[in-house]
Amino acid sequence: MMQFRTPTFDEYADYTHYYKQCLQLSAECSFLALWSYQEELQLERAFCHDLYWHKARWHDQAIWLPPIGEWDRSDWEELLTAAVPPGTLFGFVPEFLANKWVKSFPDKLAVDGMREEWDYIYHMDQQVFLEGQAFASMRTACRKFIKSYPYEFSEITPDDIPAIIAFQHQWMEGKKNDGKINEDLAAEHRTVLRVLENWPMLRAVHGAKFTVDKEVVAYIVVEELDDYIISGHILKGNYSYKGVYQAMQHLLYKSKLANFSIINAWGDGGSEGLRQAKLNLNPIGYIKKYLITWKG
Repeated sequence: MMQFRTPTFDEYADYTHYYKQCLQLSAECSFLALWSYQEELQLERAFCHDLYWHKARWHDQAIWLPPIGEWDRSDWEELLTAAVPPGTLFGFVPEFLANKWVKSFPDKLAVDGMREEWDYIYHMDQQVFLEGQAFASMRTACRKFIKSYPYEFSEITPDDIPAIIAFQHQWMEGKKNDGKINEDLAAEHRTVLRVLENWPMLRAVHGAKFTVDKEVVAYIVVEELDDYIISGHILKGNYSYKGVYQAMQHLLYKSKLANFSIINAWGDGGSEGLRQAKLNLNPIGYIKKYLITWKG
């Protein structure tokens, strides 16, 4: 029997070792993602059969997340039979693992798509140099912000955290005034505060902010998934500053992260506006996700 328990920050090194063995590094299974969302997901973790397993609640439904560790193995059917109760629903299963299971034991699975949770994948060089017609609108947005506002761009330090937390609360108040608050956004807000309040203890995380007249107008937090891939964990900005989102990402990538190759920008959650914004950044691909029921 697996012994599930609440994840702790002490597991960072060991968990990250196994996470990097996955053949597709999905955003929601990174250490920072699971650690920051653990209360909202009622997340529990176990280590068994040389894999990390997670149980959670997602939209009031009990799910398991994809096992974390070596995926290209031949004993999946035996392993799932021994370790996973029949009827278990796995969520956010990346395409490689889903295909591995479906090809090996299709009669024991029921598979549904999760288009809203596909990770958007971008090439770092394209986001740094913004060359060609495909990036014309992003170049324009960046230039407009840079030319229009007397901004200061700097890395986040522990001393900046109180001002950034205050800005995060202001950002949420703006969403409330616009009538755009829902439970998903409220949960995200709580996880953002958890990240910011624990800033000094975080590892493999980069952050930057824009200030105008010494007031925070945008900030970004990204996580290193491995030596080549970063994940865009948080990006918030004051919409009244035109181009602030595009400029925030571009300047951080160009000034601090150009040595990475790939950006994983999470899914769009089914928001048409967010989906269009992510498509406008010209992804080079996706990590497709699936819901898979293990029939046993």
